[in-house]
Amino acid sequence: MSNMEKANLNLDNKNALVTGASKGLGEQIALGLLQRGVNVIGTSRTGPPESFQPYIEQGQASYVLGDLANEGDKVISDIYEKYQGFEIFINNAGSFRQIILRIQIRPKSVAILG
Repeated sequence: MSNMEKANLNLDNKNALVTGASKGLGEQIALGLLQRGVNVIGTSRTGPPESFQPYIEQGQASYVLGDLANEGDKVISDIYEKYQGFEIFINNAGSFRQIILRIQIRPKSVAILG
């Protein structure tokens, strides 16, 4: 039994923001969340990976381009405006640390991992 199964988390239809989701670990984390029914908002300086395309077409994933080191406030503001926030935050972009302190947590519950 996986740790996710042991935790018995209901992730269906939750919104997750995954930074650095265009490749590597960020891409794999995002795909794992998508496979568990989470709606993923990916972000990076480059476009979404090819593996995201089926989920984007189904409406389960979306992508916001942006350099979090230089325009993190704008990226977060755009995400809040478009998606009304998120319940799960996976920080896979190292330069994003300073922005975390400025995120205003909305009435939704947020898990910050990273």
